[in-house]
Order: sequence, then C-alpha cells, then structure tokens
Amino acid sequence: PPWAVTGKEAAGGVVVDLRNTGGMRPGRRYQGKIRKALRALRQNNKGEIFWWLAAGDKLVELPKDDEADGILFSANTSPWCGGGSGGWRAGSVAGGRWRREVKNLLARYPCTRVILHFDLRGREITPDGEVRILPAGSCRALRLFQPGQRQRLADGWLQLQSGSGEKEHKFIIADRNTLREIFAGVDRLNLRGVFLTGIQGLEGALMKEAAQF
Repeated sequence: PPWAVTGKEAAGGVVVDLRNTGGMRPGRRYQGKIRKALRALRQNNKGEIFWWLAAGDKLVELPKDDEADGILFSANTSPWCGGGSGGWRAGSVAGGRWRREVKNLLARYPCTRVILHFDLRGREITPDGEVRILPAGSCRALRLFQPGQRQRLADGWLQLQSGSGEKEHKFIIADRNTLREIFAGVDRLNLRGVFLTGIQGLEGALMKEAAQF
C-alpha cells in the first residue's frame, strides 16, 4: 500500500485511512495483509500511528499496541436516515445515535486513545432523494439568510426547506447550536481529542463554543 514504509522514519504522527476497507475483520485475507503492513508501519515509525475508522465499519478487531497508538473515529452525526422508498427522511433516532456508537467503542477501547471526527459540511437533499455536499459558500449564505421553512433537527442540525411537492429541496447545515450539541456530548467522555472538518464559516462560533468546555 502507498503508506507502507521502509527504514526508520522521522518522528511525526501518521493517520492511516481505513474507512473504505469495510472494517477490520479476522479471517479475511485482504484484512490480514493490511494488518501485516500496519505492524510494519508501526515498527518503522517513531511517531504516533492512528487508524481512521468510521461509524458503520465492522470493528471486530481494534488496533493492538504493536499496530497503532489510537483511533480516529468518524462519528455519524447526520440527522438523516434512509427512507423506505429509497428517499431520505428525518431520523427519529438520529439524536444520540453517534453517542451510542462511541460508547460501544469505548466499552472495548480506552477513551484516552480515541479522537472523534465530526464532518460539519452542509448537505442538500434534492426532490429525487439524492444527497449532495454543499460548498462552504452556500452554507454561509444559508446560515445568514435562512430561506424557506426552518426546523431544528437532531443533535442541533438546522434544516431549511424550500419549494413543495416534486420541487421540494431540503438543506441541512451546521451552526453554533450544532457545535454546542457536539461539545456537550463529548464533554465527559475524556477523549484524546476532537477533530472537526467542514468548519469554513464556523470558525468564530467554534472558538466561542470550545471556550465553554
């Protein structure tokens, strides 16, 4: 793999993205090769090694001491879940879903070796149910003008709805309330850290909310 190394490397943290490998499961030849390469990476790198895993991965086997120093875990914060017809609807259990996922992980792995990742990019749900990632500029405009119907969803996400029927568009965006809900959820978990992406336009709110915890 491209991240395999030979020889002793200079000290520095390394994150190995394993989110597209289907999780680390025993008894599979592909995962076995990955783990062998990961152990070689650990032995040849003086810095810390973190595995990047995601909600939904089959986390049957978590990294041992000779494989990694910890986990970067992408939590499922989306307030949306698949509808029965293949579309999308507001998830009635989305609020707290990521908390349950993280608690299940922490029941098997030390909290001081876990960094949580939250993706705060906005999303558009089109009339045909397709979910699209919104550019940062569009998210800023939506937070500023808040067009259409406004509804606060699970875990602090803001839903904006425009049009109706076959022309209905929905947008979900993160704002200061979303950040507040995230920080409140992780405040007592004693984690190694928190990693946020998609924060363009939220920098000021992020600094203010982070200062409260």
